[in-house]
Amino acid sequence: MGNPWHQRQRLPSYRCGAYRGDRSLGPQAATALAVGFLGAFTTYSTFAWETFTLGRTDRILLAACYLTASVVLGVLSAALGHWLGRVLMQ
Repeated sequence: MGNPWHQRQRLPSYRCGAYRGDRSLGPQAATALAVGFLGAFTTYSTFAWETFTLGRTDRILLAACYLTASVVLGVLSAALGHWLGRVLMQ
């Protein structure tokens, strides 16, 4: 696959976790940054389309690996960002 969309998904996941972990931000500001700013940065629809395209072109194993790696790495990035936000913003 030519475009590494999974890498583009990890950075927003990380930042979302960091915004949520940063206690100096109020809950409204964290939500506005996480949803508003990051929502413009990446979209789930691109991820879904790329996975669908791999599947419909008979690259099922690659689609499954892409799906798994994107979700797992996204969740891990969000957790890391949340932890670092809490640690660094105390």
